[in-house]
Amino acid sequence: MVKRSLTLKTDATTEPFDAAEFHVYGKIDENSEDSLLTEIITAVRMEGEGRTGRAFLQQTWSMVLSAFPGGPVFNPAAIGVSAGSVGSTTGLLEMRKDAIEIPRPPLQTLTFIKYVGADGTLTTLDPATYTIIRSDSGPARVYPNFGVTWPSARAQPDAVQLEFIAGYADAASLPKPLKLWMKAHILGIVENREAWTPGQPIQSLPWVDRTLDRYRIAAL
Repeated sequence: MVKRSLTLKTDATTEPFDAAEFHVYGKIDENSEDSLLTEIITAVRMEGEGRTGRAFLQQTWSMVLSAFPGGPVFNPAAIGVSAGSVGSTTGLLEMRKDAIEIPRPPLQTLTFIKYVGADGTLTTLDPATYTIIRSDSGPARVYPNFGVTWPSARAQPDAVQLEFIAGYADAASLPKPLKLWMKAHILGIVENREAWTPGQPIQSLPWVDRTLDRYRIAAL
């Protein structure tokens, strides 16, 4: 089994909305606690990302694998499909078992794939040798191109190393239901802030938490 480790390198530099926008939603007139409110906005955004498995705004992640994924590789000739059509056909690619799955959709950029060869040399794969299939409903998938296989990597925990940028392009691109989920929970914290401390799990609000259902990504 291929083991995976995921690390957040750089978090989002902005939030889906600022304190001023939340003032309008929460009908708050004063701004004396805006510094605390800004912390709460960040905490709730991160909670929402954890619950959905998504990146709400652009952030940089690193992922290491203990090996390249393997398994049966789809043979297009078996069903009468020409080799030249495979690289551009999403449905056929998804039948393959050698995909690298990249979590935290939506994927913006795959910065690099590197691997440690048998001699210990760290090598960067040529992007022209693989295909990226993006999806808003699940992880992006990376496949070696037709006629190409993943190279042999040394047996070690970080044999394959990736860096990628995930998250919606900007606050305007984040789906409105996710913003409303955040605002509802922030309001609940603000109204009961004496009972909340940073790092503490936020309370469940069943009536609003159901809005996350269509955005949840199954755990990899």
